[in-house]
Amino acid sequence: MARRDRSDALIYVAGTIAQRIGIFLILPVLLARLSVEEYGAFGLLQSLMSLLPPIITVNLPATVTRLYFDGNTSEERCGIAATLSLSSIAIASIASALTLFVVWQLKDWTGQVLALDADRGFLAVTLVFVGAIGSGQLQMAYGIWRAEKRPVAAAAINLANASIFLLSVFMLVQVGNLTLVSTLAAYAAAAASVGVTGSILSAPWFRAGRVNGGAVIVRHAIHYGLPMLPYLIGLWVLAAGGRWVARGVLDLHAVGLFTLASQLATVVGLVGRAAYEAWSPNSYALFAEGNVELAKAYLRRQGTRTVAAVAGIAVLAFFGAAVTLPLMAPQYSECLGILPIMLIAPVLDVAHLRYHNTLLGVKQTKVIGLYTTISIASFLGLAWAGTRLFGLVGLSLAYVGAYTLQWTMARVAAAHVVRSVAPRTKLNAAIP
Repeated sequence: MARRDRSDALIYVAGTIAQRIGIFLILPVLLARLSVEEYGAFGLLQSLMSLLPPIITVNLPATVTRLYFDGNTSEERCGIAATLSLSSIAIASIASALTLFVVWQLKDWTGQVLALDADRGFLAVTLVFVGAIGSGQLQMAYGIWRAEKRPVAAAAINLANASIFLLSVFMLVQVGNLTLVSTLAAYAAAAASVGVTGSILSAPWFRAGRVNGGAVIVRHAIHYGLPMLPYLIGLWVLAAGGRWVARGVLDLHAVGLFTLASQLATVVGLVGRAAYEAWSPNSYALFAEGNVELAKAYLRRQGTRTVAAVAGIAVLAFFGAAVTLPLMAPQYSECLGILPIMLIAPVLDVAHLRYHNTLLGVKQTKVIGLYTTISIASFLGLAWAGTRLFGLVGLSLAYVGAYTLQWTMARVAAAHVVRSVAPRTKLNAAIP
């Protein structure tokens, strides 16, 4: 199992990096053709595209990896996955249409926030929702293939998404039409085309009709996944909400600097999260069998290794940025002043995943929403005050402080909940 976990983790890491590396590969192109203010607006819209999928899908994609194992046969499991995929895209489409109707009524204000005219601002937001629907389906396919222990397929869908985006951007460069809106269109088109295709391939939608109790499955998924929504929103607030605080207190130039620093920190954390993508399904299977102590010990062992690796990568990321930024984009070198602070956050984020996955394994998700809500509130308060007093340094310190609070509360919550609700089983097997 240990050997298989390591190989799977490397595949997931490669796939995650492939998905995220697209933005960095085109960074020189964007910086050459977009002003710092336009890049700041792009950062705001990109952050919305990452926030919206769990909201407009009522977080159904996050449930599929765990609920997949509730099926007794491969046919039942595929039926559960297909039911959740279809429900997710239907709910997301309705929610998007209703929201865009409201945005249309406020399009003048939207344009002012993004420094665009009203019509282009509305078009930009529409593209964000198209991309969000596609991202939700991409996450659904990714979750299904995770459950099936098919890391190559899961990584391939991320690679396809990044490849189509990059190809589209370079085609726009060739025809001389790379703008803020056209870049968003390329981003949205890649997510939508790859996401829907991946969802159909991972769990053909016609399989949904072959499982009994589809409505019951969806209700159970919502009951299981909705309490995690504050957690996912919290991740977004911690990872990207600082851009909006910077926009409210400072200006789009500061947003551009903070966007770059936060993206570097996020990529470091994604390496550790990708490792958990590989071995967390093993812990879910152990939890489902009642082997709680074995599952906890497994997560402890793997979590320690992952945190050590991420800490090393964070150090390398800072020195790499210190060398390359002055050469590649000297106008962004200011972000090096806050980057060492920001890179503490992904280490804390990965450290808390051990306890997060324990809570998911025993199906106690309400407490995740509770402690994440507290983290969000602390971040917003500290970020607003810190930014007004100390600028981007204050915002960065609030960023790290919120992750510290999240890790502390997750650790306490996991210890308490497992003692209270999970049956103890004797540790009777070797930990890989």
